[in-house]
Amino acid sequence: MRRNKLVFILLFSTVCSLLYGHPTGSMIALGDKVYWSYVSPMGDIDHHACIMVWDQKGKPKELLVSEHPASDFILSTAGNDFYALERRHNSSIDKSEARLLHINADGTSKEVWTWFVDEWNIGIGGFFMLNENEMVFANHPGIYKMQKGGKPYPYFEFQSEVSRIKQVEDGKLLLSNGEHCWLTDEKGNELKSWKNLTEPHVESAPLGRNMVFDVDFKNDELLIAYWGGRKFGLIDKANQKRVIKVMKSNYVPHWVAFLNNKKLLFSSYMDFDNPFNHDKSRTTIAPLLLLYSDFEFNTIWME
Repeated sequence: MRRNKLVFILLFSTVCSLLYGHPTGSMIALGDKVYWSYVSPMGDIDHHACIMVWDQKGKPKELLVSEHPASDFILSTAGNDFYALERRHNSSIDKSEARLLHINADGTSKEVWTWFVDEWNIGIGGFFMLNENEMVFANHPGIYKMQKGGKPYPYFEFQSEVSRIKQVEDGKLLLSNGEHCWLTDEKGNELKSWKNLTEPHVESAPLGRNMVFDVDFKNDELLIAYWGGRKFGLIDKANQKRVIKVMKSNYVPHWVAFLNNKKLLFSSYMDFDNPFNHDKSRTTIAPLLLLYSDFEFNTIWME
């Protein structure tokens, strides 16, 4: 029973870090492609993280699979390329470790930060790179900067506690804390805010967590993955909020991204009452990626 509980926590970490209360993993769009982190093989009890890619042709494919159990990938855009922060739990020293990869548009990768002991859980709340030697990341309650081989220190002060950061169009930053969201410039000066994104009373919120899991911003629109309400939402240029999609029971929204003028909505089927087991054909986690455009949905990935 104890092992089953531990396995459940490890496998679930791609979608939500129970220990630190921050979402892990991410989904990003670059040009005509979209990338996201998941687990390979599906339902892997040892939780080998992978990076998936979809180029709007055919089915999604695996781009990179971690060699390490109990691992995760967190992604961040970098022009036409992207960075992938790979995290793992090193059981020999019972500590979390991380390294940083630079992944080119053709799929080739280069290690730019070698494995190091991560005492600060960097990247769990999102990150971006100022250059290959300087990282900015969110870790409740603030925003921090870290140089390669160094230790984190505050990057800028913000008037509210935050737990996530995402770099969006024109170098702007999207900060959030699971309930409120702010658009800022690169120095943390507030440009726009959206308050009270959660509903005050939600029945049967997954794991009792009534929170917004992920947000994305483009063309003055805020795209929302509302974990607690099991729904995806959009706040438009006129600040009008509407529900795009309500998910059925056991499906939990966790990632969103703009793909040009279309919208990507990622959720997972999760049966919290039945932990994972060695029979991968009976996995209790399965992905559902939808592409939303002109009030129509197309299923991109479903297992």
